Amino acid sequence: MDGPKIKRLYYSTRDVSEKAGIDTQLLRSWEKKFSFLKPIKSKTGRRLYKPSDLNLVIKIIDFKKNGLTDDRIEFLLKQGTEAVEKVDKSYDYSKERELPVHEIIATLQEIVRILDSRDS
Repeated sequence: MDGPKIKRLYYSTRDVSEKAGIDTQLLRSWEKKFSFLKPIKSKTGRRLYKPSDLNLVIKIIDFKKNGLTDDRIEFLLKQGTEAVEKVDKSYDYSKERELPVHEIIATLQEIVRILDSRDS
């Protein structure tokens, strides 16, 4: 006999990783990166995710597929659901990338050199 589907209140780490198609280790690392992804813990220490947490993981995956950086994703999540829904789909986020440290240092050294030459 088929009855109505029971809506789950909480999902385990394994459930979320399987539904989202990601590794459990990646899911746990995202808990550290994204302040909004905070599952509750049971008395035995198991992580329990609400359905809204699962939806958040799926949004993060979509943002990652569109090339957004972790900082940009965190910023959008802090802006709330309206900002998340208004993300400009025409913008090529894949051009955003994290610069290697040596490139940042070289750029800063160039800025210092330019500023020093203006003072002379």
